[in-house]
Amino acid sequence: MTTHGTEIAPRPNEAALRLHALKNCAATITVLSKLLARSPADRRHLDRLEDTAARLTELLSVSLDQTTPPLEPAELMRFVRQAAEPKARERSVELVISPVPSSVHGLGRDIGEALLNLVNNAIEATPPGGRVRIGYTTDEVGTQCFVVGDDGPGMSPELLRNAGRCRVRSSKQHGSGVGLVLARRAVEDQGGRLDVESSTAGTTIRVLLPAA
Repeated sequence: MTTHGTEIAPRPNEAALRLHALKNCAATITVLSKLLARSPADRRHLDRLEDTAARLTELLSVSLDQTTPPLEPAELMRFVRQAAEPKARERSVELVISPVPSSVHGLGRDIGEALLNLVNNAIEATPPGGRVRIGYTTDEVGTQCFVVGDDGPGMSPELLRNAGRCRVRSSKQHGSGVGLVLARRAVEDQGGRLDVESSTAGTTIRVLLPAA
């Protein structure tokens, strides 16, 4: 991932996760505006812009009324793809998303925001022409596992040791360095676990959630 150095961060909450999601929406709108300037007739960019505006409205509504309707995993993966595609397209990174079975229970909407943070980080770590892989599996007891893998240079030993536990000083423009911290908190708040493996061949993050 493209971050350097660590500092202890206060424990984030749902409001912080949603504020980070709002920042991601603003960044997506900026990217889509640039893409539309290059290809004003591309309907896909207009559709993504409409989707992002709808997501902004939903995030603000959820923040006001504190409701978080569940998403089925297949819907959640579609949400992540739609939200991450503009960034991936701008950086010439391919998103590879595995199909998700429809016969599984819904998940908290904040898990979707957590996964999107992980996918955005993976895109930013991956060089042009590389791939970001997003997968989903369940085991015999119903544990759900989302996997996000990238082709980036990997984390330093220090960053890997503290991944998602300490805020990092981000090298990204306008980066806050809290995306992985917020993702870990959202997963743990639902009784799950976030595991990170990293090497010079890339980084793989697994989000494990208990059976519903």
